[in-house]
Amino acid sequence: MFMIGITTFLAGSMLCGLSQSMMQLIAFRGVQGIGGGIIVSSVFTVVADMFEPADRGKYTGIVTSMYGLASIIGPLAGGFITDALGWRWIFFINLPLGILAIVIVAIAMPSFKNSGLKKAVDFPGIAALVFSLVPMLLAFSMAGKNFAWISVPCIGMFLFSAVMLVLFVFLEKKSANPMIPLTFFKDRAICVSFLIAFFSQALMFSTVIYLPYFVQGVIGSSATTSGAVITPMMFGLLLSSNITGRLVSRIGKARILSVSAFLVMGVGALLLSTMGIGTSYSSAILFMVILGFGVGMSMPITNVNAQNAAPREQIGSVTSTVMFFRNIGSTISSAVYGIIMTNSLNNGFSGLNMQYLPPEIQGMLKNTQIITNAQTVAAIRT
Repeated sequence: MFMIGITTFLAGSMLCGLSQSMMQLIAFRGVQGIGGGIIVSSVFTVVADMFEPADRGKYTGIVTSMYGLASIIGPLAGGFITDALGWRWIFFINLPLGILAIVIVAIAMPSFKNSGLKKAVDFPGIAALVFSLVPMLLAFSMAGKNFAWISVPCIGMFLFSAVMLVLFVFLEKKSANPMIPLTFFKDRAICVSFLIAFFSQALMFSTVIYLPYFVQGVIGSSATTSGAVITPMMFGLLLSSNITGRLVSRIGKARILSVSAFLVMGVGALLLSTMGIGTSYSSAILFMVILGFGVGMSMPITNVNAQNAAPREQIGSVTSTVMFFRNIGSTISSAVYGIIMTNSLNNGFSGLNMQYLPPEIQGMLKNTQIITNAQTVAAIRT
C-alpha cells in the first residue's frame, strides 16, 4: 500500500508540473491527493499494527512531529523554488524524494499482515461519499464569484450533496465491510477524536494558507519570506506533538490534554485575529507559535484515542476516518476562509476613493489577487 501510494503521488506530481492549464492542474492535484491519502492513512495504521496501545502515543507523536518538520521545510523550500526556478519545480522536486522513500520502505519496513479474512472494498460507499463532498466543496468555492449564494446552481449543489450523504448512510448500514462503520459515531471517544481532528486542522490551515497572504499583501514581503514566516508555528507543532505523545503513553489523561490543546489553540487564534497594518514580525511569530503548539498537542491525541477505542480489526478504518475528518476540516475551512477573505478585500477596495488615480492603477486595484503579486504591488507604488 505504501508503494502504491507513493507511486500514485509521484505520478500526480509529475503531471502537475507538466500542466498546461488550470483545469489540468486541478485534475492532477486530485491524483496527488489520492496518493497522499493512501500514504498518510497507511503511516498511522502501521503504527497501530506494530505497537501496543500503551506505546502508540509516543510513536504517533514522533510521526506527527515529522509532519511538523516537513511543514517547516515545505513552505521554505516552496517559496525559494518559486522565486528561483518557477512553480513547476515545486512538483518536480517530489520525484527524487519519492524515489528515495520507496527505496527506504522496500529495504527497512517490516513485512506483516493481519490474519483476518479478506473483505470486499466498499466501492458504493466510497462513490456516494465522493458525490456528497465534491458538489458541496464546489459550491463553497464558487458561490459569490461564479454565481450567487441564493441561486439554482448553488442550492442545487447543496441539495445534491445532502441526498448523496443520506444515500451514503444507507449504504454504510447495509455494507458488510463499510468504509466508515456507523458504530464509530456511537462511541464517544472515537466521535470526539473526529471532532478534534476536524477543528484543529481547520484552525491550522487558517494560518498555513492565509498568513502568507497577510505577510505578502499587508507587510509586503516576497514569496520566500511569506513561506518562512510559518516556520515558528511548525516548530511549536513539532515540539508539542512529541511532548503530548509521550504524556499520553506515560500518564494517559487524554481528556485533560484535549481540552488544554483547544484552549491553547483558542488563545493563538484570538491573538492572530487582532493583527493589522502595524503588526510586527515578532508579534505574528509569537501568535503562530501559540497556535502551532495547540495544534501539535491535538494531533497524537486524535489518532491514539480513536485507535485504542476501536476493535483491532477496525484500526485501519478508524485511522483513515480520522485522517478523512482532518482533511475535510482543512478543505472546507479553506473554502470558507477564501470566501471571507475575498469578500473582505472586495468590500475594502470598493470603499477606496480612486478618482484621482490613473485608470490603469484603478484597474489593478479592482483585482483582489494583486496582494500576492509583488511586481504589481511594486508597479502601483511606483
